[in-house]
Parts: sequence; structure tokens; C-alpha cells
Amino acid sequence: VGKTAFARGFCRALGIFSVKSPTYTVVNEYAGGKLPVFHFDMYRLADEDDLLSVGYEEYLARDGYLLAEWSERAGDMLPPDRITVTICRTDNATGREITLSFPDALAEQIGLIQV
Repeated sequence: VGKTAFARGFCRALGIFSVKSPTYTVVNEYAGGKLPVFHFDMYRLADEDDLLSVGYEEYLARDGYLLAEWSERAGDMLPPDRITVTICRTDNATGREITLSFPDALAEQIGLIQV
């Protein structure tokens, strides 16, 4: 429902223009912006061991942006300071509603909330 389209737009904003769905490769790495983008499609992963086998922890340790489609398949391995993007269909067949969710500490740090 627009997950790869969102990733393409995110990458385009960073100056990266060739973005493909990582459905069969599980992860694609894109360079060309200030920081690399690691684009995961976790749909085909059976469990956390599958995620570890593609180097997930190594990608998390690197400087860059990690975009994850079907991230719920990562279970407890998602970082606590992540921004969650939820994409839903609207009543319009081609429309999408995008919601961003931030941990309170991050939202405060970037000025979205005041405590």
C-alpha cells in the first residue's frame, strides 16, 4: 500500500534516484546521499534468525537510514528510538494516509512536543 513508493520519495529527498523494491533481496543499500539508506523488505522473513542472517544488526550499527517494510516481522529487534511510518488506504482508491509515530524523547528532541 505504498511502502516502496514512500521509500522512493524518502531516497529522492536525499538525492538517491534509483530505488527498487527489496522483495527478493530482503535488503538493498543505496548510496549517493549524505548517508546511505538500507531498505529492508521483511515480508519473507520467517523469524528473527532470518533477520540476523542478512546482517540486520550490522546495518543498525552503521551510520545511515534504515527503512523497513513489514517491520512487525522484526519482533523485539526494532530499535526503541525508531520513527514508525504507517500507511493506510483512504476512501479514494489511489489516496493514502501516512502517520508518523515518534518516541517521546525523540519528539521532544526535534521540537514536536514540549515536556
